[in-house]
Amino acid sequence: MNAPNSPSGGLRARKKRETENAIENAAVDLALEVGFDATTVEAICDRAGISRSTFFNYFPSRETAITGRIVELLRGADADRILDAHAPSLAHGMLALVLASIGHAHINSDVARKRAQLSAEQPDTVTRSTGSLLAIGAQLLEVGVGWLVRRPDHARLPGDPGREAVIAAGLCHAAFSSIMVDAASNLGDLEVSDDDITRAFDAVRVVLD
Repeated sequence: MNAPNSPSGGLRARKKRETENAIENAAVDLALEVGFDATTVEAICDRAGISRSTFFNYFPSRETAITGRIVELLRGADADRILDAHAPSLAHGMLALVLASIGHAHINSDVARKRAQLSAEQPDTVTRSTGSLLAIGAQLLEVGVGWLVRRPDHARLPGDPGREAVIAAGLCHAAFSSIMVDAASNLGDLEVSDDDITRAFDAVRVVLD
């Protein structure tokens, strides 16, 4: 992973990420302190030092600021292009697709640690985490099955492509979890590279072996 405060993306992108991180940190801190339901947009804005309009420029609701954005996976030719680039590994392509759909490949380690703590202390928040890989599992399966149907030469398992897509989605989630563990040991904003994704899947293979 690139070092904290990496210069990639330019000044405007860094400023945008700084504001986004400030909102997320404020939201999760408040949820840890006063509870998910008691955390309001007004309190988040006050803690982050921003206006309501700025908040809604970044997040559609307080829920997404606390648990993460709703992720709508890229579809069609955009999805195929990403999956093709990582063929024949559907799992690798799925993880790259998730990161591309989020709109950036950054993970803020501070926010990641706090969200993990929130999930442990307030387990009901997990079901509200619409941005998690588990929450977008159905989308991954739909995209994965469609890709295998259109690219049968890349299929690794005979028969029903749904079976391979389910396994690939599970491996994708495992690799993402590995990346999050690595992120938790760092500080600040980190950028996930293709090498990081490859190392995450290497770790999954070690466990499987």
